[in-house]
Amino acid sequence: VALAAITFRQPHILVLDEPSNHLDLQTVEALGKALLEFEGGIVIASHDRRLLQEVCKDFYAVHQQKLQKTNLADFVKTVKSASKIRG
Repeated sequence: VALAAITFRQPHILVLDEPSNHLDLQTVEALGKALLEFEGGIVIASHDRRLLQEVCKDFYAVHQQKLQKTNLADFVKTVKSASKIRG
């Protein structure tokens, strides 16, 4: 009964893990539009930079075991640098 009750309420936060995987371009665009219209909070883990740039206002990354606010461009540079160091 409790599970049924929570499914009828409007969510206040969405947690999405790679939401654009296996979607065509039109569907990703529709997803982006729907996420922009969503009035709650959204946590997205995605490799789709276009979707992230369209939808996200703030970016956070775990670096050296700490959660840090960043921007997408700096995060990408950090990841590329780390992958070159690792070989």
